[in-house]
Amino acid sequence: MKKVTLLSACICLALGLQLTSCDDTELENAPYSSPVAELTYSISGRNLTLTWSNPQNATGAAIFKDGIQIASLNNAETTYTIANADDNIEHYYTVKAIYGVDGRISEGTTITALVEAKIKVGYYLTTNNYTDLPDDDEVAAAQWFEQTYIANNIGTFVHSADLSTLNKDEVSALWIQIDRIGIGYGVDNLPFSQSEINALKQYLNAGGNLFLTKHATQLVTALERIDSQYAPGIFGDGEGGVGTDVWCMNSVIGCKMDVSYDHRNHPIFVGMEAGDPNGYGFETYPMEGPGLREDHNCMWDLNAYSFSREPNVIVNWEDATNSSVLAVWGHVADFCVAGVVEFFPTDNCAGKIIACGLSAYEFKQNEPQDGTDNAYQSNIELFTKNCIDYLK
Repeated sequence: MKKVTLLSACICLALGLQLTSCDDTELENAPYSSPVAELTYSISGRNLTLTWSNPQNATGAAIFKDGIQIASLNNAETTYTIANADDNIEHYYTVKAIYGVDGRISEGTTITALVEAKIKVGYYLTTNNYTDLPDDDEVAAAQWFEQTYIANNIGTFVHSADLSTLNKDEVSALWIQIDRIGIGYGVDNLPFSQSEINALKQYLNAGGNLFLTKHATQLVTALERIDSQYAPGIFGDGEGGVGTDVWCMNSVIGCKMDVSYDHRNHPIFVGMEAGDPNGYGFETYPMEGPGLREDHNCMWDLNAYSFSREPNVIVNWEDATNSSVLAVWGHVADFCVAGVVEFFPTDNCAGKIIACGLSAYEFKQNEPQDGTDNAYQSNIELFTKNCIDYLK
């Protein structure tokens, strides 16, 4: 806790409050009346609390922030808390003593204070330590998160025991990465109890944001953000195989149709390397190079939900789920699937979700063709950081 004491007796500012009595006669400040004394502030979390001593004959105190009155208290109250004050801006706070029923007011005693924003982002661990996670992709993702966010004091690991008290004002966005060989299709196969899902739902509904990747995209229905009839239907959890092409994501939905939806300027794609390594005839974002790739899709087949083809299934899916389809498989040039989806806040759910179920999003390619790291690992990591920072 930080505490600062005002050194000067008072700082006289030309901020006199003009109040009126019941007969509408304007009253001047009462400079001959003693101001408040011993004005200090303390910081706890996101909140700033002012403390002072009232003069003996004062009947109350008026509180000002940057010259604007924000509260009026009686004489017995000598503290006032400004909630959620962590905006990284220095403000000046003034307390003036009020005298008599006519509301005359003393000169102000002023103090300046700055509350630093300390909101973090979280990575959900299903084990005590990320080294104990059952899949190398989850281990690599957690290790990258530690190096990128926790090492810079802007991230934290979140465990099951933390979920019931998870606060959006302390952890504004939470990344959940479940990517496991043989996990099996269905929410019941995810490593979450019903109480954990309920806690995540409470966090989301209160305004916390979620980044759900790979098999974790199924949480969108478990958290009741969309109806269960719209659960992801394209699923894979096998060991995969060796290929010579490049796996990509395409953010121009319907790029070879009469109407297309270009999301390349969305913040989650900023700075990513683009190209056409497979000769599709249109630009994509390469994500995983030749070699061994796990075929772990967990995404939406939009032709499976009985949407009308007028104007197209993308528009009708987005209308039904209050969402935006941001990316599909790299080769898809029409309207058929949704691989990266942004789910917007609703009346009942204040939080936002980015869900990525593309197989091309493999955080650690085990056997790249050239024997080194995935040639497009930088796109994997930048896409991840963009999504987390966007949600933060």
